[in-house]
Amino acid sequence: MARDPAQPAGKAGKLLLLGASLIVCFALGEGVMRAVHRAWPFTPAAATPDGLGPEEASLRWRFSAEEGRNRLGLRDGEIGPPRPGTPRILFLGDSLFWSSETSSGALYTETLEAPLGADIVNAGVPGYTLYQQLEFLRIHGLAMQPDLVLLGFVVNDVYDPYLHRPSSRGLLDLDPDYRLHWFDGGRWPARLLARSHLAHAVARTVRLAAGKLTGEPLYPFQRRGDFYLAWEEHAWPPVRRRLTAMRDLLAERGVPLAVAAFPIAHQLDPALRARDEAFVLRPQRRLAAICADLGLPLLDLEPVLAAAGGPDQFTDGLHLTPAGNDRVAAALEEFLRPLLPAATAAKSMNEEEPSPP
Repeated sequence: MARDPAQPAGKAGKLLLLGASLIVCFALGEGVMRAVHRAWPFTPAAATPDGLGPEEASLRWRFSAEEGRNRLGLRDGEIGPPRPGTPRILFLGDSLFWSSETSSGALYTETLEAPLGADIVNAGVPGYTLYQQLEFLRIHGLAMQPDLVLLGFVVNDVYDPYLHRPSSRGLLDLDPDYRLHWFDGGRWPARLLARSHLAHAVARTVRLAAGKLTGEPLYPFQRRGDFYLAWEEHAWPPVRRRLTAMRDLLAERGVPLAVAAFPIAHQLDPALRARDEAFVLRPQRRLAAICADLGLPLLDLEPVLAAAGGPDQFTDGLHLTPAGNDRVAAALEEFLRPLLPAATAAKSMNEEEPSPP
């Protein structure tokens, strides 16, 4: 029997039609997901806070000089030149420094000044990631002439570059792109799907379903969109790059960098730790390895808070109660005290070095 010459062409046409149909369906699904998540092109324009200058565009926001905040919107007094003979410590971080009220009602950045004999600048800005903290250091922090910089680090700082965006309601909303981290966007073929909200929704659903089928459901922090990334390996190369850039920027001025790592309440939950403590504490191990490689002193506050009462020291799973902040203050005093003499000596030596011809 003679072959029908039109048969191969017919199969090719069907394959083309199937491929085109899949592409159309994917595009429609992607559009629906973007509309639901208010992602591009459905994202409302981000609000521009009052007083944010063009040179601060990379920060995306900072608070206004109102309600007792200084001209940079920080919970601190106005920052003048350093006082002779008094070392200055710049606390660079997010809401863990901003919301650091102790049982006395004062922030621990205030209560630590007297015992350390130091001037402490509280540059904690709610919602800032490590990227924004580095940008703040470049734009404002260096001009404050610190003798030592303490970086506060918590698991939601790993989102690069942003986790939040300012809204017209005067609030910080989660940026729609915070969802786009289930895939390692630096590798193929994941790079093809890295900007797809539909692909990420499918990946997350499959992961949740797989956990239920295998009897190994995801941990609570893995189900939280603002926490899960810290347990993914592809989150940490950007952390290393930002910390390296911060260290090198400060080293040019003879200013050392130290890091304080804050846990979240889930990491102090006895039931979760009994299930797999090494996995629960994976972000601390990854950060410790990076700090060791970069020569950065690290204060891990997880053991401090775990020994003092665990999850009960948190108000919302992330921020600490006044009693929790009391314990953090005591640990910070012990950690910072031996760093100050070396910091002031290093800065003095740097200032005495003659300028190159």
